[in-house]
Amino acid sequence: MNRLRLLDFRLNALCLNNFYSANKTNQKLKFATSKIREAKKQNLEFDIDSFDVKLNDNELLGNKEYISFLRAL
Repeated sequence: MNRLRLLDFRLNALCLNNFYSANKTNQKLKFATSKIREAKKQNLEFDIDSFDVKLNDNELLGNKEYISFLRAL
């Protein structure tokens, strides 16, 4: 019984870590996208590197926020 609880705890921790990581990435992408759109609207220059987002990140290609970020560029 204790082994099942430990396994359940580890699975929950893994799910929480994955959830946190995905949300952190999405928030960073949303922020960068909004900054890019605002700069374009005001005809301002911006430094792509300041957003700390790779332009060719194969792991994020299925992420809608990443696609929005790329489109904003």
